[in-house]
Amino acid sequence: MVRRILEARRSSRVALLGPVPSWVNGRVEAAALDLSVRGVRLEHREVMRPGQVYTLQFHLPASPLPQPLVARVVWSWVHRFEPGREPALVFHSGLEFLELPAASREALTALLADVEQQMAAPRLASAGPTSLDGAPAREGERP
Repeated sequence: MVRRILEARRSSRVALLGPVPSWVNGRVEAAALDLSVRGVRLEHREVMRPGQVYTLQFHLPASPLPQPLVARVVWSWVHRFEPGREPALVFHSGLEFLELPAASREALTALLADVEQQMAAPRLASAGPTSLDGAPAREGERP
């Protein structure tokens, strides 16, 4: 369950349609929201400051990563406030991978390639023009 985010980036990024369970430093629960061979965007409840370095683990059933990855926080901000009995701030943070072992790079590259293939097939089979995000083009809009 993924979709590709089309924008000017250094590498292709895949948006995950549903959070992928992740762990930061083996204890902090997070959810990977999108992923590339260069980094990841996480949703989490604990503060992560830009410049901090963490060890990440992901549970990607289709393509498990063989070992934890080391990444540095590039940006982080409050995404929303969740009220309730235990109110919480929910953060989104972008992390870049610092050390990506060959086996992990291969697993990520294979996952991204599979997603690219899955995304291309429905677009080729659909009738009519589509917009850049893969949605049907609106009347009068050029693909």
